[in-house]
Amino acid sequence: MPDLIISDWNKNHGMLEGVGVLPLIHETSGIASSQMIVILGVTVGLGLLLIFVDLVLADSDIWPKKQWDMDNTLCYDEMFMEPPRNGRVIRRPGNALSNLSYFMASICILSVSHKPICDVLFGVIVMILFISSFLWHATHAPWVHYVDLWSMDLSIFYLILRSICQFFCDSSSFDLVCTILYIILALNLGHFYLKYGTCDQGLHGACPISARARLAGTSNVFGKGHLDLLVKDTCLFISLPVFYCSLPYFLLTPYYDFSLTLAKWACRTLIIGWSYRCLERFVLDGCLIMNLVKDRSTLAAAILSPTAILHFATGFTILFGYMLLYSLDDKK
Repeated sequence: MPDLIISDWNKNHGMLEGVGVLPLIHETSGIASSQMIVILGVTVGLGLLLIFVDLVLADSDIWPKKQWDMDNTLCYDEMFMEPPRNGRVIRRPGNALSNLSYFMASICILSVSHKPICDVLFGVIVMILFISSFLWHATHAPWVHYVDLWSMDLSIFYLILRSICQFFCDSSSFDLVCTILYIILALNLGHFYLKYGTCDQGLHGACPISARARLAGTSNVFGKGHLDLLVKDTCLFISLPVFYCSLPYFLLTPYYDFSLTLAKWACRTLIIGWSYRCLERFVLDGCLIMNLVKDRSTLAAAILSPTAILHFATGFTILFGYMLLYSLDDKK
């Protein structure tokens, strides 16, 4: 976020420059700092509980392995670098537990008072993302992968959709229009993943969309057949955070004042998580750090996993981006 952008938002709201994130969240959403600390404590407590369950039930099969086809790890192994812990409750602790940032973001969104219905739906979707992504990385059950992708796409698209609706709609029609469009998007994505999950080209076998498959000429990208991996495709994928941040930025900047601090942290967390995730196995497949530690230390591999870093960082992206849209003030 360039510093040449001038905003009087802090001054208009009696906030000092360089103020911390918690006071900004309180000012934009009404969530008190003490309430945020409680939400953070609940998130940490849930994480410790999941770790405790994993340790206590280390040799127990609590998941329905046969019904969920959990031994089918072909797609997972071709997508992610974190080494497995077969037989454990949480097979990939880094990729699974890092989803707790989505849990925290969801609770914060649902805790905002006087929010429109579309925001309630968004908070619920982010909670579904937490549950489905945790289950996918903890169990490798193929069916839950499609729920994970569905909720992930809806979580990604919502802030863009909300920005567009906020720009084009007046206050009386914003909630209705945004809610209807979000439901239509959810139904269309649900139909797509339901159809994709039941076809022969789905993600329940080898990963047909990986960079390896596209370079080897064996890819099948979402049922469209093989697509060569070109330099322009790679550059576009890496630069997606730029496009993601640019649309709401250029829509809203001329007409609204907003918190530059929240905007910067939303961009920073997205860029950090996405850039490192580009080194994951199914993308550029070149994370030197993971190649050095994955066979030496399960803990180090969990902490340094590109997907774990993506989850942790983008949970905060969702939170900061949502609160940013709550900070908008009409320019006089």
